[in-house]
Amino acid sequence: MWVDRTMFLSKRPRKGINYYLVVKTYRKGETVRQKTILYLGRLDNLTPERRIDLERKIKDVCDEGILQDFRRELYASGYSEELVPLSGISTQRLS
Repeated sequence: MWVDRTMFLSKRPRKGINYYLVVKTYRKGETVRQKTILYLGRLDNLTPERRIDLERKIKDVCDEGILQDFRRELYASGYSEELVPLSGISTQRLS
């Protein structure tokens, strides 16, 4: 079954390293083309600060499905930080 998704997370291997992009497909005449919407880069050397920044950028330009795909790729690449959504965190003041 073919799913019609115009935007998706793309993995591009170059010299043994995977680079990630958010790509949008569109038609120009008879041909299907791709346009890079957001370049994410490598995920194998990601810092927690960079992960948060990339998640914010993905939320700004994409839907929640792309963000979930991004998080799945992080887990698959061995990212060890706990991926907790910020909306699920509450704070309390200690007296």
